[in-house]
Amino acid sequence: MEQADSFARLDAVVNDMKCPLYRGTLSQDRMAAMDAHARACPTSVTRTIADLATYLASAARSPEEKVRAICFWLHLNVRYDTEAYFGGTVRSMTADDVLRDRCTVCHGFSRLMAALCKACNVECEVISGYAKGMGFTRSLSGTTVTASSGMKYEANHNWNAVKLYVPSRRKERWHLVDPTWCAGHTNGTTYIQEWGRQYYMADPLAFVQSHFPENPAWTLLPEDYRLSWQTFTRVVKLRFPVCWELGVLPISHKQLVIQDTSTSDEGLRIVFKVKKGTHMLASFTNSNQKFYPATLSSTNGHGNSNLYAFTIKNVSRGGAGAVLNIFASHQPYGTFSHVTEYVIA
Repeated sequence: MEQADSFARLDAVVNDMKCPLYRGTLSQDRMAAMDAHARACPTSVTRTIADLATYLASAARSPEEKVRAICFWLHLNVRYDTEAYFGGTVRSMTADDVLRDRCTVCHGFSRLMAALCKACNVECEVISGYAKGMGFTRSLSGTTVTASSGMKYEANHNWNAVKLYVPSRRKERWHLVDPTWCAGHTNGTTYIQEWGRQYYMADPLAFVQSHFPENPAWTLLPEDYRLSWQTFTRVVKLRFPVCWELGVLPISHKQLVIQDTSTSDEGLRIVFKVKKGTHMLASFTNSNQKFYPATLSSTNGHGNSNLYAFTIKNVSRGGAGAVLNIFASHQPYGTFSHVTEYVIA
């Protein structure tokens, strides 16, 4: 019931055009101005946290503009340490260490962001928790996976919360920012520097789809909106911003693991709620990380329909542990964006 309620709440927010994914107050022009200011940062002011903070804040008209400049500077100048992460040699780093080395993992990104915010007189907390990042789906793949399988909680990530004054509400409000995921992402073991706008002051209902804080209060959601750890690990991970923009929400299969009981004749039928005009595709990744297309039939959802249903005929082709990847687009041809995935058990 908790899981169904979570999607119902998300559905209500996603389909309310007055509720964008970004919950800050900056215009696109001001965000672009602060991004340009961060990009123009001279090397001479990056030797100390105090000097860097002074420069980044110098063009800001509000505390939120300071935060934007800080986070974007991290994106441009700090690289995720894939060698240490995949090599098992991650070491604890202070904010000063990160500023010097410009290479770290999540705790380093979060500590430097907190230190820069503090130097700019912006209240910022480092949050510890679990994130559905690299390897989450693969860690659940395998012949022993079932829909009732549980995962033991163990923190694996850090991100931040910043407190900012909201003029429209005439009070301060916390916002969630993941500077590590804003800075870039990985493709296999390769780090790709690419701004992840969906992790910058996103709506808490979207943020909680991938981030589970150790202290539930840091979901920034009312108690009856928070997911339990068990539900968080079982529910499908929705990818933003595309799910938000296209209104993609699961209807028939809300859990990450699908028990395949279909026959070769009937196939596996999956239904999503989408915004009108959305198109969808699917493919598999088997246990050897080999991609192959899913055979689809009975596809609908074009035109004015708010549902998109398709039947997958070759579910068993990859065997237990195969990952079913779902893609969506507002156009029938061209590039489709990855919206979610399932593990076939």
